[in-house]
Amino acid sequence: MTWYRDWFNEIYLRVYAHRNVADARQLLELIQNRLLQSSTTWILDCGCGNGRHSLELAKRGYPVIGMDLSPDLLRVAQKAIHKAKLDVPFVRGDMRQLPFRDQVFSTVLSLFTSFGYFDDDENKGVFLEYARVLQPDGTLILDYLNPSYVIAHLVPFDEKHVGKYHVTQRRWVAHHRVEKEITVSDGESVRTFLESVRLYSLPEMQDLFDNVGLTLDEIYGSYTGEPYDPQQSNRMILFAHKS
Repeated sequence: MTWYRDWFNEIYLRVYAHRNVADARQLLELIQNRLLQSSTTWILDCGCGNGRHSLELAKRGYPVIGMDLSPDLLRVAQKAIHKAKLDVPFVRGDMRQLPFRDQVFSTVLSLFTSFGYFDDDENKGVFLEYARVLQPDGTLILDYLNPSYVIAHLVPFDEKHVGKYHVTQRRWVAHHRVEKEITVSDGESVRTFLESVRLYSLPEMQDLFDNVGLTLDEIYGSYTGEPYDPQQSNRMILFAHKS
């Protein structure tokens, strides 16, 4: 299953252009207010995509490295950083084998559901990598979907026009995963992409943290810092530290 190699490209950015800098700023206000004020060493933005969170962190003076598997998204991120006249290293890498030495980061960020793409064993391996590169007492912040909310509010089909593209999206849940088929037509060609994300419940998340020596400290249900409600919250934002 390698859908993530095909889908995270410039078409993805156009289809989801509404996922913008304003969203990133709102989430980073929550992160900064809770944990990052005392961070003085490197932060890893793991699965940084087009770099919107890395950009906002750099603007606030934090030393951050962005890492992603997609060369297309990394090119967009580098252009944004260059335009802002900031200095952020971007690295191409796979979160299952992070290209960094042990205990180098004070904080690891996995934002906007940049986790759960693989099978259960590989997802556990991602957590092992998070823990490996974190310094003792370092912080992991995982911004993830809330499975109960996703299932209750699932829209099986929608379609829209985005610029020159006609986009249809089909969604379903199977085998503890939320699946999506995205078809994009520009009038001359039609391309189909897939998304597949594992739906981890909070107890399952707790097990992932426990198994790698991370202690779960706080959980929020929205980017504005509302308490997490298993049925009503649209996000599951988890703050943990390396024991």
